[in-house]
Amino acid sequence: MIARILAFGLLIAVACTGAEANACFVTGGILGPKPSRAEELASAKQWSAYRVRERILSARRSWAAGIDAPDILAEWLVPNVRPVPRQHSDCAPPKEVDLGDGEETWDDWLAGTPYAGRAVQYEEVLWNYEGPTPGPACNAEVRARFADHLRRRLTPDELRESYLFLAARRPDTNAVVRLTAFSSGTRRPPLRWSGADLWTDDQVRRWLRRHPAGRALNSASDQFWAETEPLLDDKARLCPAATAAWPAAQAALVREIEALKARYRAHMAGKPAS
Repeated sequence: MIARILAFGLLIAVACTGAEANACFVTGGILGPKPSRAEELASAKQWSAYRVRERILSARRSWAAGIDAPDILAEWLVPNVRPVPRQHSDCAPPKEVDLGDGEETWDDWLAGTPYAGRAVQYEEVLWNYEGPTPGPACNAEVRARFADHLRRRLTPDELRESYLFLAARRPDTNAVVRLTAFSSGTRRPPLRWSGADLWTDDQVRRWLRRHPAGRALNSASDQFWAETEPLLDDKARLCPAATAAWPAAQAALVREIEALKARYRAHMAGKPAS
């Protein structure tokens, strides 16, 4: 069965000539007719089911090793409430799929400083900066609060069932892809839940409606956002720790820029006159 699923998953088109060009395919290394749309969907459904079974086993091993389910569920289930820096490169995949509007930029980091609006002049420092920035720090604080909320609201069995079910159905990628997103590109609830594909999308939504652990998790999420939504327009209340910590981080960033300028001045002072 697994071999047949893998064969379906490795459909490779080959170049053909004549009237049969559109019907000539290699299927698992064997020349054969192009599969129908129904066959392709059946293959994809089989592969999805196989993947879920394999990831359930992996999730059980992780649970047995003592993972922190609330922290992990918070990473999966809390979309970014604040924009984050986005990777703009043709050479590497994105680090995170952020479906909300806007993005955090270098100019945001320098807002309110003598270097506001001049980020392009200090790319050397900004490219290499690895300290905290407002958006990711705020998002992390909100996720930590959600994790604490789950610890209070869900039983150990509900946490276990939630982790095992969702771990098997989340997207399998190196980029961060969460199982929830705010609607219509906003950064406000309601949430849209999803899985890794068409079939796991349906499974997740049915589980939230029908399974006791799914209903408990959905109820806890709804309560969290009912409490959090009024804070979304006030970052000092939404993420007070991140907001309070940013001025010191920004000051350190400014000192790096000033050190760069000092090195440049010293270099120019020692440069022979032309």
